[in-house]
Amino acid sequence: MRTVTIAGRKFKPVTDSTIEHDVWTMELIKKCGLDVIEMYAGEAAEEFAHRVFMQASKDMAVFDLLGGLLMPIAIKPENWTPELAHETGRHFALVCDPEEKKAIRSLIAEALMGFFAKGLSRLKTSPKSSKSEEAKPQPSGHTGELSSMEPGPDSSANWPETIRPACEPS
Repeated sequence: MRTVTIAGRKFKPVTDSTIEHDVWTMELIKKCGLDVIEMYAGEAAEEFAHRVFMQASKDMAVFDLLGGLLMPIAIKPENWTPELAHETGRHFALVCDPEEKKAIRSLIAEALMGFFAKGLSRLKTSPKSSKSEEAKPQPSGHTGELSSMEPGPDSSANWPETIRPACEPS
């Protein structure tokens, strides 16, 4: 992650974090369901990346997770708290500017890259991914097609209703 300015505030990656931060982050990763996500045999990398993103954004916890990975630039790592992470996440979640929303999507994708890489690694080493086995069943409603995560004219029209800010019409 990198230093960014979003809605007039500067944020930096949390580095040299406290043990509280480490434990809190691991719990949030579990809450988001990212601790057990695996790539299905035969699943395209783009499909897997989209599924990781959708899993992370199911209940808005993705903003808390992002708020736990970035902090206001003036705050020292030892002063990080779960409340600060939530406040930072809310700051990101309430952004309405199309360019800043695009930047936040990029930050979320950057934060989730580690989970994507982990899933690809598991696919290469897991016996479940053997070509002799049938592909793992797809989740209910999975069509194999992806909707774009790139912003269009409405900028967040492709995002699920649950993660559209209130300032934007459905």
